[in-house]
Amino acid sequence: MSFSSLIKQLKKLLKQKKRWVSLGLIIFAAGVSITASAYYLSKDRTSTVEFQEDNSLPVWNSDVLLSDSGPEKQNKEWMDVLMRENEPKQVFHQINYVCGEEISLLGWLEPEEIAQLSSRYPNALLTVNEHSQVYLTEKIDDLSEQCKGNAYFGIDKDGNLSLFKGIPSNDQIIRTFFQLNVQHLKSSLPRETLDQLYNGIRIMDFDDYNSVISTFSDYAVQGNKAE
Repeated sequence: MSFSSLIKQLKKLLKQKKRWVSLGLIIFAAGVSITASAYYLSKDRTSTVEFQEDNSLPVWNSDVLLSDSGPEKQNKEWMDVLMRENEPKQVFHQINYVCGEEISLLGWLEPEEIAQLSSRYPNALLTVNEHSQVYLTEKIDDLSEQCKGNAYFGIDKDGNLSLFKGIPSNDQIIRTFFQLNVQHLKSSLPRETLDQLYNGIRIMDFDDYNSVISTFSDYAVQGNKAE
C-alpha cells in the first residue's frame, strides 16, 4: 500500500468514527439543554438572581502578549564580546531540521566579518562554545537531504509514535512524539495498515511528515498529544 493510500484510509476511518461521536454528542447536548432550561425556569419562579462583578477573573499581562523578539538580543551580546576580544574565530553554520542537521565550516573570520555574516542570517542564533568556536544556528521546518527517503515512522517498544533512521526494527530512534493507544489502533485499523505502521512508514518530504503526525495524533493516549 502506498503512503498516500494509507493516509487516505486512516482519515476515512477516523471520519466515520467522528460522525458517530458527533451524533452522540448532539443528542447528549440536547438532553442537557432541555434539563437545564427546565431547572432555571423553575428557579426563576422562586428566587431572584443577583449578579456582581467577579474580580478574580484573569487579566491579560502585556508582557505575555509580546511575541519573541528572536535571537537579536543574544546575538548582540555575543557580538559585543567578540568585538572586545578582537580576535579571529572559527565559524560554523549549523542548520537543525525536524529530522537531521547540517554543519558547515565557514573558516576563520574577524569579528566584523562575523557581524556581516550574522546580518545575512537574521534568524540564526549566534553562540560561542567552550572552545571559542562560533556557531550560527538556524531551525528549519523541513527534512534534511540525508533524512529524505531514509526516515520511517513506526512504533517503538514503549508504544510511542517515533521517527526512526531506517526501518523501526533497527531501533535507531531520531525523535519520539507521543504514546499511542495501541489497543484502539488494533481495534480500529485493518491488519495490513497496522502491520505497515510496525514495519515502518517511509516519508519522503515534510508534507508526509506532517500527515503522519496529524493522522496518528487521533490515536494518541489522552494528554500525550504532540503540540
